[in-house]
Amino acid sequence: MSFWRTFGFTTISPIDTILERDQFTLEELLDEEEILQECKAQNKKLLDFLIKPEVLHALVSYLITPPQDESDSKRRFKYPFVSCEILCSDVWTMCEAFYEDPSLIDRLYSFLDNPPVLNPLMAGYVCRVASGLLQRKISDTINFMKKKENLIENFVKHLGSAAVMDLLLKLIACEETSEGKGILEWLSNANLIFRLVAKLDPSNSPEMHENASQGLIDIIAVSTNSNQLNSPLMNQLEGEDTVKQILSYILAEGSTTSLLHGLTVVIELLKRISPETYNSTTTVPELPPLLRNIVEQLDRFKGILDSPPDDHRIQSTFGEIQALGFYRLKVVELMVSLVKCNYQCVAEAMVSLGIITTCLDLFFAINGITFCIIPLNN
Repeated sequence: MSFWRTFGFTTISPIDTILERDQFTLEELLDEEEILQECKAQNKKLLDFLIKPEVLHALVSYLITPPQDESDSKRRFKYPFVSCEILCSDVWTMCEAFYEDPSLIDRLYSFLDNPPVLNPLMAGYVCRVASGLLQRKISDTINFMKKKENLIENFVKHLGSAAVMDLLLKLIACEETSEGKGILEWLSNANLIFRLVAKLDPSNSPEMHENASQGLIDIIAVSTNSNQLNSPLMNQLEGEDTVKQILSYILAEGSTTSLLHGLTVVIELLKRISPETYNSTTTVPELPPLLRNIVEQLDRFKGILDSPPDDHRIQSTFGEIQALGFYRLKVVELMVSLVKCNYQCVAEAMVSLGIITTCLDLFFAINGITFCIIPLNN
């Protein structure tokens, strides 16, 4: 309706009609289709109402409070959606008002105190608002986070939520801004990497292994794509203690999904440490911690190729055949990554153990695994 007011027309919007009454409710405004348009148009009377502390608290409540079973569709879907859109609107006065009351941001992040699994719709709304506030008020948000107890633990607890993981990655990316400098050091000191790696323990569920692996891979991708040199998180992830811990989970007796998802992380890390030219002078003790520890455990990886944890036979049109299995295929992928590292000492160690021969033997020995040629051909 702002267009018509701009050019002198006297048409009054339903929003203005409600605001001119002596008594009205927030829900009456949320019911109006034009409320988001009026917010973006900077309707002063509307914004003056929305930035009241009690109104902001009510909007946050729609995001973080699950609706009752008997709630109607407006309470379940419309009010949370419109509340999210209002709080995400590009209106500076709204953002300023949000941070004037510290309990508002605290209530918003208190949603992460809930046990997993989070309602995906609610998590999406909460994290979208949190991301918008983070981008507009980086310094204030980070200062709040540093004081918020159990925040990093909550991030790790909800790794299975794509919205929460996206918020964490946006926080990591703040290191590239002047206001966000030092955020990686804080996350490192809060043991974010160690907490994620610990989730790869074979005693945890396969879903936990997958979520932890994806979280670590996303952190690697963000650090690599943003060219974060000497990133404290990556230094910690590629450090001696962390590497040994990951490999211990991968090679633990009876390890299955820990092996699969742990190796996925290792393969991503190997992509970061490959020299541009072939290195024929470096010895095994001089290798980066990840490579050195893998080379020292090559015989155990060969053992997986010889006798995988998922060794079984399947029926086919050719009769009963031995299945290659995901775990052996993942180890083959690891061996390809090691070859690509361009270290002569690594290649020599693989040859001396007969690993290359074993990989080729698998291709010819097991019927129906022509897809194995893809990693081998690379």
